[in-house]
Formats: sequence, structure tokens, C-alpha cells
Amino acid sequence: MKPVNEEVTRQLVAMITQEAKSPGLNKAEQAELIMACITMAMVVLNFFLVVQPHDAGVYWLEATLFRIISKIIRIFDSDFEWRNVRAKVEAMIKQKLEAHQLKVLQHLRAGQEENLHFFKNAWQSYSNATGEAKKIQGTVLLSSYNSMITVLRSNIHHCKIDDYAVAGLFEFAATANIHVILLGVGIAHGKSWGFPQEYIDNVIRVEFNRVTGLGTRVPAIPRNVTQSGNSTVVARAVRFGNSTVVARAIGLGNNTVHSRAIETRNSKRIQRGIGEALQMRLLLDAIEKGESEGLSDTLIGSWKDAYSTMSVASRQVLSIRDGEYEDYPTYVHRIYRHGRTLVPRRKRKEKLNGHKLAAELRRFADYDAILTQYALSYSEYWPYLTGEFQVPPEVFRRADREIFSGPYALGSDWVTWSKDREPPLTDRSGNLTSILVRSSVNIDGLQTRAGMFWNMHTGSTTKGIPNLIELAPGQLVHNVDLTWGDKIGTLRFDTYNYRTNDSQSYGPYGSRLHAMTPSKKKEEEKKKKNKVDHTKGSVAVNRTGYALSSIFCTKWSESSDSGCEGVAFGWRPIFLAAETYNLATT
Repeated sequence: MKPVNEEVTRQLVAMITQEAKSPGLNKAEQAELIMACITMAMVVLNFFLVVQPHDAGVYWLEATLFRIISKIIRIFDSDFEWRNVRAKVEAMIKQKLEAHQLKVLQHLRAGQEENLHFFKNAWQSYSNATGEAKKIQGTVLLSSYNSMITVLRSNIHHCKIDDYAVAGLFEFAATANIHVILLGVGIAHGKSWGFPQEYIDNVIRVEFNRVTGLGTRVPAIPRNVTQSGNSTVVARAVRFGNSTVVARAIGLGNNTVHSRAIETRNSKRIQRGIGEALQMRLLLDAIEKGESEGLSDTLIGSWKDAYSTMSVASRQVLSIRDGEYEDYPTYVHRIYRHGRTLVPRRKRKEKLNGHKLAAELRRFADYDAILTQYALSYSEYWPYLTGEFQVPPEVFRRADREIFSGPYALGSDWVTWSKDREPPLTDRSGNLTSILVRSSVNIDGLQTRAGMFWNMHTGSTTKGIPNLIELAPGQLVHNVDLTWGDKIGTLRFDTYNYRTNDSQSYGPYGSRLHAMTPSKKKEEEKKKKNKVDHTKGSVAVNRTGYALSSIFCTKWSESSDSGCEGVAFGWRPIFLAAETYNLATT
């Protein structure tokens, strides 16, 4: 399991509080920075709820959870920040949400914001109350909690937009994340809040299992159990319907397991029915009481909308056989993979030159990176947010997945993804400690060291002058400026040390001799023809919330003007770190 960079985590929360207002950013850049910070903070929060199961849960609920969710729902309501992120993918897949769809989503978000404030106030009133007043506030807390999760569950249905599912996946993932977190918090704290055990077991627990796939697609093995014969395994497995675990635990034959599995499925369907009825009854009571007490029209309207939506959806859920319900993580990954098929690609018989092939691979790298950052990264932890069950190492590996930028210029050497293949899942071998850049008039060769191990050298091992960048503990490369043309002309690395708050730049290395950017006249001509010049350019390469983890030459030419003709970059999330910082001797 990877440790957390606690300094980075604190700074993320601070940046959210300050709205990420940096003086050098325009509104679109500021919006993207806010979204990236909030997204990363949500992932960090998920991580803490998984690895520190509610030991500090009340602190996170009070100090962080409401703050982050309030920000993300408020930003939902404004739509400006989401529009900037969504537009990038919409442009790639030629799929755009219509105005009426956005209007519906904005209406639903306003209801979410009202419900969050109502639940937050109820929770704080309950926490401050004593004696008989605490019992009264407990009833209000249960009602507000039930209304909140029902509204979120209802809104999820509206985020699954037919024919526009990829464009709507960002809203789905963020709404689902809030929903799953609140369900997990309810399981962890519901008893101490005075929630009836019937409600915890038949509403919160059942809904959590259904939307995360826990006990069906995902094994539910308690944290503190290592022996398969432990009776706790049997009890947990029966509760979550995992007949395989039951069989291992008590040594039953296949026929017995089959009959027990049928019995378990039937009991789970009955349990679902009880939970649906209880949830809807509580929501109806909240509507009646809210109207008599004069609560806001937006709040009560969201409850009525949810009651109407869930009256239909509940019947559908009850009719679905066990294991056939598409849980949230499965939906996210299915839509992500579907979106990949919509990214423009070459025709089967069409041969691409080096620049066009690199541009195609770059589109897929951008799609994979954006969807990983704003959707897939949420979903990895969802089944484990109660903190009760063992988290497979693969989950942490996926959360630390390397994303990419490039290739820029041309070439596809060392590129591990394609139009038909997602980037592979690889282990982080350590924190990035060194970068070797060989340069003359062009960039000639590249190599990185993670921990004590040098990665493969790409490009020339003899041409150019070697420039070695040694990174200190806590020092991360957050941006790379590059120019390209016939060759990769220059590279400059911008770093930030989260331990010392120091910024430093290295380079530029190389020159612009073979990397002249196109003239303004030619750029305007290209724009008029709706064409992009992939053969020349300059760009700042970065992934907000991620630090450079690899860099490699995608094509090297040994002509008279030798040098790298293409380059690509890998990035990993900054909130995770390798176990130790190791700097080997050169």
C-alpha cells in the first residue's frame, strides 16, 4: 500500500478553500485548476476512509467532507468549471450535451446543494444536543440523511444520459462518489447517530452493496480475518451473498452451496423490498413535515422529484435478479471504454505519417488521462469506503495508475497505448529522483531514474551534452515546456517542492533551430480550413494533480541533423508517494 503525501493533502484542501485563485491564470485555467484540486481531494478523502477506517471519521466528516462536497455541488450548480473539463472530451468524441439536458442537471444540482446544507445543519444540531433534545434531533438527522441519499440516488438516474453517457460521465462519477461516501459514513456512524438497526441493515447496507458491487462482483472479506474457517467470514459472507467464501469457510459441497445461495438470494430480495419501502416511507414523511414547517421550495421539490423517480426505479430494482444490477464502478468503466471507440481514429486501410499517427495517439492519451482523473480515480475505492473489508493491492495500483501526454511531433516508439489498447497498469518503482537530458541544437536522448533504478535510455546515448537534473526529497516536476518541429527543439522542467514551498526551473535544454513555430499567417490559414498543424509547435505539458514520472523519445533520427523527433510524458498522482526517497549515486 502506498503512503499519502500529507503535505500535499493539506495544500489541496487549502487550495480549495482559497478557490485556487492564482494571479497568472485566466478564468478557464482557474476553473480547470479548481476542478482538478477538488477531484484530487475527493480521491484523497476516499483513500483516507479506506485506509483509516473511521478512526478519524468524525474529523474528516466535519473538517473535510462537507467542505469538499459543498464546493463540488456549488460548482455543479454554476456549471462553469465542469463545462471547461467536459468540453475537452466533447470535442474529442463529437458528443455534446444539449441545452435542455444541462438545464435539467442544473435543476437537480440545486436540489443537491439544498439537501447537503439541510443534512449538515441537522448533523451539527445533533452533535451539539444533549439529553431529550438529542433524541429529537436524531429523528431530524435520520430524515435529512434519508432524503439526501434518496435525492442522490434519484439524480444518478438523470446522469445516465442516453446517447450522451460519455459527456455526462463526469457528473455521474462525482454524484456517485458523494452518494457512496454518505452511504459508507451512514454504515460507520449510523448506530452512534441513533439510526434504527433495521434502517442501517435494510436501507444503507443494502444500497451500498448494490451500487458498489460488494458481495457480488467484489469479494467482501473482513479486514481482521485471515483464516477461512473463521465464523466471522461465514457471517459476513452470508450477509453479502458471497457463496464462494461461505463454501471455503465451512467446507460445504457444491449442491449444498447452490441451495444456500438460492436461499440467500431470496432473502436478499425480501430485504431489498423492506429497505425500499422503509426509505420511501421516510421520504414521504419528510415531504409532509417539510411542507407543514415551510421548508424551501427547492428542498421539498427535490424530495418530490426523487419520490416520483424512485417510485418507478424501485420497482425496476426489485425486479432485477441478484448480480444483474449494473453497479457504479462497472458503469463508469463501461462508459469509459465506450468513449474510447468514439475518439476519431484512422480508417483501417489508411496509412498515417509520423505526425498524424502521433496526433492520433495523443488524442487517446488525453482521453484516457482526463477520464482517469475525473471519473475512474473515484471508482477504485467505492466498494471499500466503509473501511470494513480487505482492499486488494490491485486497487491501490489502479489508483496510482500512470497517465500520459503525447507523443508530440512524431513517432510511436515506446508508446504503450493505441486506439485499441488502454495504457497498461504498471507499478511505481519509486519517486522520480533524476532526469538525464542529452542535448545539442536538438534534444538527443532522455532517461529518468525512479528511486534507485534508471529506466531505459531512449534516443542517443552518445550525442549531445549530458545534463543531469537531481531532484530533492519532496521536489516534483509539475510542468514541462517544449518546442518541436523537424526535431524536438527544447525542453524546460518546472518543479515545486511541497516540503520547502520552493519553485525551480531547469533548462531550457536544446535550441529552437529545428523547432520553429509556424507563422501567425499560416496558423490563421490552418484555422480557416479547420486544420491543425501537428508538425510544429510549442506547448506547456502538465496534468494538474499529477507529477512527472517518465519521459521518453518516441522516434530518433541518426541523420546529419540527428536528434529526437518525438517525445511523450508519463504522470502519476502527487498525493501518493513511494515508500521511501532513494537517490543513488550517478
